[in-house]
Amino acid sequence: LTAVCASELTECGDVVYAWLGRQSFTVWIVIGTALGFAGYLLDVHRWKGVLRIFALVIYLGVTICLFIGVLFLTKMAPSTPIIIGMLMSLLGVIAVRKLLVQHTPTATFMSSVGCIFGLYAVGLTAVWLLWVLTPVFGGYNHWSAHRDDTENSFDTLTQFVLWCSP
Repeated sequence: LTAVCASELTECGDVVYAWLGRQSFTVWIVIGTALGFAGYLLDVHRWKGVLRIFALVIYLGVTICLFIGVLFLTKMAPSTPIIIGMLMSLLGVIAVRKLLVQHTPTATFMSSVGCIFGLYAVGLTAVWLLWVLTPVFGGYNHWSAHRDDTENSFDTLTQFVLWCSP
């Protein structure tokens, strides 16, 4: 998903970056911070019973608001969607470990995860090289600092991150 939405392999990457660049991150970060501060002042981690559900809603609200706020920082930090994609991959590994293979020895699990991520990296590198050096994905896509991107008006750093991100 990260390779598709945060790169130039498809048109989706340009659309995602353009949309994220137009959003305001401040509102989301202020809301998330305010919810977190209110939860801290109300000491919600000690709530029991029905109030515990409300505390979980506050935790979820803080997480979602701060997540969206950080994601909307893309205009200033173009690598943000890529970093979030990597974090989501790590959360997936943690979820698999905790939910499906908790009885597998740690060394075996970590070796398997390392092999899978290694194969994934080789696969993405191969796709990127095919995209850059061959006409397989619609033509030769070499890097140029003077790219014609007037539609989205990305700065050079964002264009470079989009070009090399897969």
